[in-house]
Amino acid sequence: MSIHRSFQDVLKGARKTAGVSADEIYRKMCREGAVIAGLGVANLPLLTLLPKIGVRTLSVRDRTPPTAETAARLSAMGAHTAFSEGYLDSPMRGVVFRTPSLRPDHPALLRAKGEGAIVLTEAALALALAPADLFCVTGSDGKTTTAMMCAAMLEAAGRRVFLGGNIGTPLLSRVLEMRAQDAAVFELSSFQLMDADPPVGRCAVTNITENHLDWHKDMAEYTAAKARILGGGVAVLGVGCPPSLYTGACIRVGLADPHTPSAVFSADGVVYARCDGVQRPLFSHSALCLPGRHNLENAMTAAALTLGAAEPRAMADALSRFRGAPHRLSYVGCFRGVRCYDSSIDTTPARTLTSLRAFSEPPVVILGGRDKNLSYDTLADALVTRSRGVVLCGECAALIEAAILRADRSGRLPRKRVTRLADAVAPAFSMAGHGGTVLLSPAATSFDEFENYGERGDFFAALCRKQE
Repeated sequence: MSIHRSFQDVLKGARKTAGVSADEIYRKMCREGAVIAGLGVANLPLLTLLPKIGVRTLSVRDRTPPTAETAARLSAMGAHTAFSEGYLDSPMRGVVFRTPSLRPDHPALLRAKGEGAIVLTEAALALALAPADLFCVTGSDGKTTTAMMCAAMLEAAGRRVFLGGNIGTPLLSRVLEMRAQDAAVFELSSFQLMDADPPVGRCAVTNITENHLDWHKDMAEYTAAKARILGGGVAVLGVGCPPSLYTGACIRVGLADPHTPSAVFSADGVVYARCDGVQRPLFSHSALCLPGRHNLENAMTAAALTLGAAEPRAMADALSRFRGAPHRLSYVGCFRGVRCYDSSIDTTPARTLTSLRAFSEPPVVILGGRDKNLSYDTLADALVTRSRGVVLCGECAALIEAAILRADRSGRLPRKRVTRLADAVAPAFSMAGHGGTVLLSPAATSFDEFENYGERGDFFAALCRKQE
């Protein structure tokens, strides 16, 4: 009963989401039940939270059957289950939690809404319920690193911080632990923002580049989804945001123009903030351990997001101890004289281009995976001038190779094409030679061979160690 009462306290201060109050969502779940449409990482915490707060009727559906452990848990809960290709065919009533990868305009979800159901994501409800101060980050590149930097700055300032969302830790299951004086840092994807109400708090867009065009209808839809985060509170726009997002009230990152009223920018090795005509230093470049201009931009975006919540000393202290997120230009080690870096998170050509720019000496790059319907032409131009060679693998190897051939008509760039990542590391080592560098930066998703980019990065690291 104590958990139930604490949830009632949370409801009193909750925000609206999906156009209705959190209290109405709660009452509808208790009255009509809840449906989990897609049992992925994001929705798993619902299995713990919903029964605790009094939801007695639960339906769980997915295309793929769950693990034996989860299946036993669902059976013990008395949940209704459907695991098949037609998992969305039967009616869905009450409150439907869609997995972020399921488009909100899916016919089955539209049909459920037409019949009176409330459709939302776990993240949308978590944003509505969280009693803490909200710090929300989205963008095409750098959002995970920026969110982690933001959390580190707030922790250095003495705040208790909850970090999660698209970063891999759903926060809905932790809202009962949060207090008003805490900080909740959400990393949010375009999938989660598609039908979310703008959160009230501090929000940042790191940048906008082509991404997820295998899921979004076009760049206009993708950009609009990202822009939904800017609906309330303090808005921060990072380097690379399109002019369509600019508002007079936003904090611009990377602009030293004195006519920009609110900005965080870099000059002479120091990051400054300008607000209401007053300029002050925040931290020096030397405080940042991570390489690359893009990481400096991430740090500036995090600083802009925490202005007033963390003092410059806390920002610098946090950055001096921050070692980065896994699989983002992570140093694997040096084997047979070859330095190896894992940037498996680079699932778009734009991210690979950014990683390339972080190296002063050209690396050998391992690319390929499953295509996201993006262009590789700009990346191919950079590979010809910035890499020592390329090894191509996976489903989209031919697409990347075709772009390279268009950019490298003289055939200067060494390249090799293999079928699987398992076959890519040995030839990459040969191309790099003693004293060289091998970089895994696929420019494509991992789903042709692996469950996720983390599994792909770990596999690459293991292959590198075997070369010793």
